[in-house]
Amino acid sequence: MDPGRGTFDRDLDAPPVSPPRIPFELLREYQRLVVNPLLGVLAWLATFALIRAGVKRQSPTLFLTGLSLLFIAFFLHQFHCLDCGATDWLFRYRRHACPSIVARYQNHAVRRFRIPSVATQITIWFYLLGGALLLVLILLGSRR
Repeated sequence: MDPGRGTFDRDLDAPPVSPPRIPFELLREYQRLVVNPLLGVLAWLATFALIRAGVKRQSPTLFLTGLSLLFIAFFLHQFHCLDCGATDWLFRYRRHACPSIVARYQNHAVRRFRIPSVATQITIWFYLLGGALLLVLILLGSRR
């Protein structure tokens, strides 16, 4: 055993210092996060297929399973950090502060490539997926 390990004495030693928590509003400008809604969108497609099958077959089990998956799909949207490579749930992006982000914040270094904010990326994905859905509905409607 190392002589320096495990020798912390509450009465004599100062408690270990944890780094100060930096508010999200200050770190937002230094984050480089990419939104990835692929799993959430696939879950929503499966959910709508289950709901449709439940209504078509008049099966309450399929219908209720589809409704429950509708809410679970919100948790499947992810973000990816370009600095540390971490991938996590989208609703936890405000807490992400890897060492690279904190170092940029402390040095007041501006990002070289300005990535849109998470809210802007979600809006762009919403319009892209809505446009693709509209295109598919138009193509399916023109076959009849």
